[in-house]
Amino acid sequence: MVAPAPPTAQTAPTVDDLEGALADAVATCFVGDAFERRCGAWVQLRDNVRARAADKAWHGRLRGLLDADSKHSRLALELLTEGALTLPPEAAEDVRARLWRVVEDAERQAEIRGLAVRALGAVLDEPGLERLLKRVTDPAPEVRAAVTYLLGEPHPALVAGRPRVIAALLAVLQSDAEGDEVRGAIRSLGALRVEAAAAGLVARLDDPLVGANATLALAALRDPRAFSELLKRLEAGGEKGEVAPAVIAALGTLASHPKFDRARVEAALLRIEKALSDGAMGRPDATVVRDLAQRARLSLAEPAAAPASTAPSAGKPLPPSRPR
Repeated sequence: MVAPAPPTAQTAPTVDDLEGALADAVATCFVGDAFERRCGAWVQLRDNVRARAADKAWHGRLRGLLDADSKHSRLALELLTEGALTLPPEAAEDVRARLWRVVEDAERQAEIRGLAVRALGAVLDEPGLERLLKRVTDPAPEVRAAVTYLLGEPHPALVAGRPRVIAALLAVLQSDAEGDEVRGAIRSLGALRVEAAAAGLVARLDDPLVGANATLALAALRDPRAFSELLKRLEAGGEKGEVAPAVIAALGTLASHPKFDRARVEAALLRIEKALSDGAMGRPDATVVRDLAQRARLSLAEPAAAPASTAPSAGKPLPPSRPR
């Protein structure tokens, strides 16, 4: 009887394998300069990089691509922002320098510069805070938006510079900024619980682009206007069921507000349910709003219900779009 052949030894992945995976992702995951995050080659690359967290050759090569003038840079930046690319302490200074080169290069694609800003969150130091704050007025909206989102994160350098961070965010909120830029500022001000933002948030409540974000950020504050302004909108929408879903979603956070009036809130929610059951079903989100109102009312009627059961966490607006 012939003995079976021994199993073939598996060859360890090499940097050449990484280059091949990068080439596949570049070839199949880009349409022009637009990157498709659901692309199979990208998902496989990301998963393989995560699985080889201890492979110094792979991760060193990828860190070296962060400021490359090619689509490889986009892939490396995506890997870093998603936490797939390892960042040992000894690499922080080099990575920080590479990211700043991208952020401050006005000739680079704005979307790539914004992505580099997001990646800076992993390595930002206190000296870098001033450089970051200067980007609040960057000519590219993608960069400005990325900065306002980043400023609300609990990174040590941002915590240390909290007064300057808050001043910059309030300036954006009170300006004529629109879209992702102000959405990021609203999200960050809510996450940081900045009471001084209340008036600016109230002014944005009915903004069709960022009103939902302003609603949830305002609900996180203890300012008396937080409850009164949202209750006003809840009661006004009772007759026809015309109320923004975010106003209802904010009730869980507002339940612990010192001005919270449970009876008035329950009555308003019941009127909304009735309006949407009696014929105001022409609006596309009628069923969602009616069910949300019903769940909120029932939750308020249960003494043991957790106050935040009907709302997202205060720092998570509905849902912030990814800066582009």
